[in-house]
Amino acid sequence: MIPGARPAGSDPELSRLAQGDERAFGVLLERHWPGVVGYAARLVASAEVAQDIAQEAFVRLWERRAEWTGTEARPILFRIARNLGYDHCRAEAVRGRWASAQRRLGTPVSMPDVGAVEAEDLRTAIERALAALSDREREVVILSRLRGLPRAEVAVVTGLAPGTVSNLLSSAMARLWQMLEPHLGERPALGAGRRLRRI
Repeated sequence: MIPGARPAGSDPELSRLAQGDERAFGVLLERHWPGVVGYAARLVASAEVAQDIAQEAFVRLWERRAEWTGTEARPILFRIARNLGYDHCRAEAVRGRWASAQRRLGTPVSMPDVGAVEAEDLRTAIERALAALSDREREVVILSRLRGLPRAEVAVVTGLAPGTVSNLLSSAMARLWQMLEPHLGERPALGAGRRLRRI
């Protein structure tokens, strides 16, 4: 059981999963696959890699099924996906440094057609605003506002105290709306996260 997870039974399928019930696994897969893929895509910026990460997260859920009784599937899956996503990003950074070294040595590199890339104005603005946040702020915003996890589950996924999650979310949202005000017009009040969920 993940430390800090809520005890007992919101996902009764996990108890059946511990017994090797494949139907329970199918229920969890159908219920949580879109959310895990969407969260992984925010970490790795590649739909294909995000699907691989989600698949691996479910494989690990199944392989370690005896450990998950008395908790909920969603924070477990998001935490596994988070770790896999960070591992992938570290590996990509190493490959990027290698490619950079090759360029300095004169290896020809094909450049993308930048002129063909023109994203929607609001989406681009939101992406830039998210990138301007600290890593922790960005993560709690993605989990809470874009993936719809309650703060208690965000705390489980990130390993942060619930109070820290609340503080980070409040400061991050204030900064986001300040940066996005020229694109959004009036500053939204409660429920403002709905616009962020569209990206």
